[in-house]
Amino acid sequence: MVRKTSRAYWLALCLFTAGTVTAAGCTVLAEEATPVGEIDRTKAEQAVTDAREDVEDAKDDHERTVAQAALKVAEARLAAAVEPSVY
Repeated sequence: MVRKTSRAYWLALCLFTAGTVTAAGCTVLAEEATPVGEIDRTKAEQAVTDAREDVEDAKDDHERTVAQAALKVAEARLAAAVEPSVY
């Protein structure tokens, strides 16, 4: 859980199931939270490449949907690594 911090975090949200926003703070449930400064750009670029290949290699609609979701997450992670000031 991330609480009262000024550090930027990149969140991979599989499903936003609950959260609380108050004047004192915000709570978000996430599958993964990584400080933006700790994202390895080279690994993030490779994850995008791999995810694109998975989309191309998908054998059916279900595999394609899963691969496309993974690609969106990989692209968002790369975007955070490239332009951390936005996050």
